[in-house]
Amino acid sequence: MTTISEAFDMLAAYTCLSPRSWNMAATVSVTELITHVIDGDVDTVARMLRQRPELVELDSAGNDERRALHHAVMGRDVEMVTVLMRAGTDARKGVWPFRDATDAHTLARDRGFDDVVAAIEAEEQRRREAMSGPSSNVTPVQEQINQAIRRAENPEATRLLEADESRLRACDLEGGSPLHAAGAGRSSWGCSWTEAHPRKNRTPSRGRRRWRGPPGAVTTQSRLCYAIDCGRHPDAPRSLPRTHAARRR
Repeated sequence: MTTISEAFDMLAAYTCLSPRSWNMAATVSVTELITHVIDGDVDTVARMLRQRPELVELDSAGNDERRALHHAVMGRDVEMVTVLMRAGTDARKGVWPFRDATDAHTLARDRGFDDVVAAIEAEEQRRREAMSGPSSNVTPVQEQINQAIRRAENPEATRLLEADESRLRACDLEGGSPLHAAGAGRSSWGCSWTEAHPRKNRTPSRGRRRWRGPPGAVTTQSRLCYAIDCGRHPDAPRSLPRTHAARRR
């Protein structure tokens, strides 16, 4: 009969972890992570996040929405901020009830922590580039373009894109291109742009993350992506093959 100790060893071998690191993965908590962040123990934090990367997205407590990144920013620990950003934390997530004024990026900017702001923006730019298509000019303007499309501010979105049409192949921090934003929001902008630029609408994505939009948006997104590939109006075909994004939902 297999003993408990032998079972742990088998599980550790199956998961490619040593018994010691497996035990760490089972017991580490967001409270411990934040404690090490405040202490500035970069090596321990990096090791903890390799075992449980989801901790960077967890709030401190049920009544405290601050995350590990908030504490690193308030301590002006640039190296710690870089480690947390590379682990995938969101620097634009604020704390209730004043979310816009309490996200990590805003806290650093308002306090004049220029080195921290630079570290955050550098990682955000790396994420955009990783998810964008080739030969695209990836800049923070991508968020402005997608927001304009979602708000049906079509002239503003068109103006920003016509200034540099390679932005059509670029993605924002959520992994969505302008045409994804138009498809998810059922915006008429995507139809008009597809008709006006039939050969410039391919928006390949080379990132591992797949942007799928809000619930209920897959049908519109699938039709728009199909129209982009075929150079046709999204309303033209009636029966369309399901795209990769639609199959995954």
